Amino acid sequence: MKRLLAFAIIGMMSAPAIAADLGGQGGYKDDLSSVVGPCSGVSWTGLRIGGLVGVGMTGIGSGDGTVSEPDSKPRDFNTSSASQLSTVGQVEIGADYQFKNSPVVIGAFGNFGYGSGAAEVTYSGNVRAGLAAGNALFYAFGGYEKSHLAHEVTDINTGSLITTMKADPDALVYGVGVDIALGHWYVGLRAERADYGTFTAKGSNNGVSYVVDTSGTDDRGLVTLGYKF
Repeated sequence: MKRLLAFAIIGMMSAPAIAADLGGQGGYKDDLSSVVGPCSGVSWTGLRIGGLVGVGMTGIGSGDGTVSEPDSKPRDFNTSSASQLSTVGQVEIGADYQFKNSPVVIGAFGNFGYGSGAAEVTYSGNVRAGLAAGNALFYAFGGYEKSHLAHEVTDINTGSLITTMKADPDALVYGVGVDIALGHWYVGLRAERADYGTFTAKGSNNGVSYVVDTSGTDDRGLVTLGYKF
């Protein structure tokens, strides 16, 4: 997560210079009468749609569980699943409002995501707040995410594969980002984390059922391309 935040901070530090270069190329100029000062030339008010691509790192911790075998009593075991690097894609729809004569922007958005790793499918709803400067919008956000996880679990003592565990945990998702307006289009960078807390995963192998109480997070670094109406 620290690396992802570092990339986002670097993007934020360089955004004003980029915005200055783009300032003469025609930002989004609707309703300039209500936008002054540091955000002159761009209004972030309106609907938007975008796509995000990047990388994710899902970390599932060790946990305690039970194994229910035919003709035997449940027994305890310990499991561990290594972090898994994956590619991530998201589709996002949102709406923002920029206060009159102010750089303050608030908004809400929802997205659907797909990953090649443990976090296969995600749905989320979020709110964000930020400050506009030139053609750039710096923001932080938070919200709720529902995820479908499917990860391989190995025995912590032997290292052998036990089974593929599946779960549908709720997550707190939060992060920071920067968007840069290029007319109606915008590009951006985002770093985010989904924190699953403690959840129960289930799996089976050769007629044996496994139940594990564990915890995990999913860290993502994303590049955005979108269109603002």
